[in-house]
Amino acid sequence: MFKQAVYWRGVQLYKNPYKSAKFILWCLKENIFSQMGKFKIYEDLSNNFKKDIKPNGVDEFWRKIEEYLYV
Repeated sequence: MFKQAVYWRGVQLYKNPYKSAKFILWCLKENIFSQMGKFKIYEDLSNNFKKDIKPNGVDEFWRKIEEYLYV
């Protein structure tokens, strides 16, 4: 799991808050989140997905949200 975490952009939490908290603490203990911070793109990803992962991705996301809301 640790080696795969560099390919993750997020984790899915449980609906149960207690289970989610335990999982988050486990991820912290196992350094899963720090591995996720070293995100790598799979070489075989489609070009469309690669466009979603870029240095200004957050700015692009909020720009699209703003366009959607104010159209």
